[in-house]
Amino acid sequence: MKNKKNLLIIIGACLVIGIIFAVTNMLPASRAKVVLVGIAATLLIIWMVFKMFQMSKLSKIVSGPTHLLYEEKNPAQYVTEMQQILADISGKQQKDLVRINIAAGQVYAGECDEAIQTIEKISIPGQPEVNRVLCYAYAVTAHFFLGQYADVKKIMDEQRKLLKKYDSTTSGLTNNILMLYVFEDITKKEYTHALETLDTLKDHKISTVLQDLVDFSCLKCYCKLKQEEKYRCLLEEMKNRAVVPIIKMQIEK
Repeated sequence: MKNKKNLLIIIGACLVIGIIFAVTNMLPASRAKVVLVGIAATLLIIWMVFKMFQMSKLSKIVSGPTHLLYEEKNPAQYVTEMQQILADISGKQQKDLVRINIAAGQVYAGECDEAIQTIEKISIPGQPEVNRVLCYAYAVTAHFFLGQYADVKKIMDEQRKLLKKYDSTTSGLTNNILMLYVFEDITKKEYTHALETLDTLKDHKISTVLQDLVDFSCLKCYCKLKQEEKYRCLLEEMKNRAVVPIIKMQIEK
């Protein structure tokens, strides 16, 4: 089906090019140049609108299974559905958008190695800044839970300028970036500062998945700072509620 579609696109493009050249050959050279420039500009605008329409349509498709991740906390099923969407679409930009969502699901499912492999397939430098931030966020989270602290430091140091642009905005990215700062503080054993950032996050409106990461990070800090009562109470509360698999694995160890 995809090959047929591509063939029709190629044939259509050839016909359009043939018609354009036929028309311009009938015009004086000066007018032909103007016509060609106008046609090129028009085709570029049409192509841009088409790509925007494609991405908008894909965004709606991708947002469909989000309830599996954020409401049902079933990231494994979420990844399965995202992978099916990935198999059904074409185009590098479209596939990268889906891969970002797959990486998120893999991280929260506890499949951190797989998440890193997924992110490595994405052309991150060519992504919009928002998507780049998300890629780095999932990569840092994966490395953090794998105990690969050197990789956490490397990404945070290299992307500091980009992250700083969004760490105090009103967008949802801010919460993700503040969480990265917490992970970084924990790797540097700056637990008190990490708790200060976590207190800031508690005042924000955050997703239930991010809440699980916040609470787990608090547990880590309470443990290291020997705040045993706070640690015990929070651990008990987390064990009595539904949490994403990556956190469940950690608190049941």
